[in-house]
Amino acid sequence: MLLGCGCVVIWFGFSLFLFAVLISLSLTDLRRRIIPNTHILALLIGGICFSWVYDTAGIAPRMVASLGLLAAGLLVAGIAARLLRREALGMGDVKLYAVAALWLGLSPMPLVLTTASALALVALMFGLEKQGAPLAFGPYLSVAIFGAWLWQMVGGQA
Repeated sequence: MLLGCGCVVIWFGFSLFLFAVLISLSLTDLRRRIIPNTHILALLIGGICFSWVYDTAGIAPRMVASLGLLAAGLLVAGIAARLLRREALGMGDVKLYAVAALWLGLSPMPLVLTTASALALVALMFGLEKQGAPLAFGPYLSVAIFGAWLWQMVGGQA
């Protein structure tokens, strides 16, 4: 019984940490159009700790997923920049998406990207983001990441 309570308390602590960093990161991205590396580092360390504490498969699969997503994101960003002749995808967004795999694992990551993209499109449609201006994608990723986190924690499969 105590072990179960302890796990809930630890999970709640990880949830508060993740939420706080994602809120701070989102506010910074909205104001300055940048996701600071300090936020990414905090999520990296927190994600490693979470994986170490909770993942029975070990941390290796989540690390591989994170590195794979980072490589894929860098490739997509490079191709898009070449085709559009300007930066099309911020490196902070790529790093945030990759580090989220430490918290969530690989399976929900396509849904996270789809959800974040849909939220950004809705914001554009309702004029919350200016068309043609650089889009702060970090807040949309943050909402999708935390939504997937909560969904997984209540027993849903992403």
